[in-house]
Amino acid sequence: MNAHSEIKTDVATKSLKVDISELRAALAWVNKVRETWSRIPILSQNLFQVEGGQLAITATCLDREARQTLSCDTSDAWSFVMNGHRVMKVTAGLSGTVTIEHDIAKDLLTLTANGMSLAMNVMAPPEDWPTINKQEPLGGIEVGENTLLRALNLVKSCISTEETRYYLNGIYWTSHDGASRMVTTNGHRLARLDLEAPNPPFDVIFPRIGITPLAAMLTANGNQLAKITYRGADKTPTLLSIEMGDRELHCKLIDGTYPDYNRVIPSVDGEQAFDIIIPKSATQRLRLMAGPHDLGCKISPEKGTMTIGREDHDGKMSVTYAAKGKSGPDIGFNTLYLAQTTATMGNIRLRAKDNGAPALATSEAHTDLIMVLMPMRV
Repeated sequence: MNAHSEIKTDVATKSLKVDISELRAALAWVNKVRETWSRIPILSQNLFQVEGGQLAITATCLDREARQTLSCDTSDAWSFVMNGHRVMKVTAGLSGTVTIEHDIAKDLLTLTANGMSLAMNVMAPPEDWPTINKQEPLGGIEVGENTLLRALNLVKSCISTEETRYYLNGIYWTSHDGASRMVTTNGHRLARLDLEAPNPPFDVIFPRIGITPLAAMLTANGNQLAKITYRGADKTPTLLSIEMGDRELHCKLIDGTYPDYNRVIPSVDGEQAFDIIIPKSATQRLRLMAGPHDLGCKISPEKGTMTIGREDHDGKMSVTYAAKGKSGPDIGFNTLYLAQTTATMGNIRLRAKDNGAPALATSEAHTDLIMVLMPMRV
């Protein structure tokens, strides 16, 4: 259905009935791409399109577009723009169905359900709704939803939030040995995951702002396939479209060149001055103890301790862990980064050639994932 199509009719009032729980679930998902504050008023609204007993709800921020279709009870066909956030508020705690009536002549929308009634003026015609230029499909793959969700959760913590290096503000989705690979980095840490998925036809950078709505489409125990389509022109993808079930997500890709991540991944061949097992419980305890100035964590393999803080501030705090592996010189890491690494991977094995070299983190829980942590002075 074209968002800009105009359906001619002589009916002065149109109406539909839809299940409240289904309506709320659809609005909750599509509005994950809607900006809370926008200088363009229509972007705070939702587009509703009704045709053939189906209600399609759309939200957009001009860089992302989410659309979900659900069944409704109506014989009418029309489109209108309505504030979905307000609908979510007035239908909270209600069950059953809600009736939406549209007085075409007065441009007035009325919602009624369980004794509740809400009247809203139509703020904009559907013809004014902005759409993303989806261009032509260049290729695509299908990935299991549980595989895709796991991949997003494993690599997203290393995405950069700095605007200066915008090309790091997303997931680098590439191929390796005929399979999919995802890489994220902020320059201080890196995650690389080889996932069981088809070889992607293009190397792209999927933006960080698209991860939340995409992850919300997926379930960890689901068995559906996510259809991923690369769209663009001149064999250059500029948009990624993901379809699964009754949901569609379209997201603009980051236009940039991702750095050569292989250069920063240390080799584990040869002598390693530092090779120990770091338990998740110890790093999580340190994270809870750390204050705003306790950025660094010093690991002393020979003592089996991890220490944060400085004597010239509020004193030192340390956690003792069961030291395993090869003892070596003291080494320091960012406390938050170390805790997030173990939160993602569980107990980790850290290896480094010296206390000034990047450290490679691996785990038995996720053998297809590696992380790299840059050391810091503490």
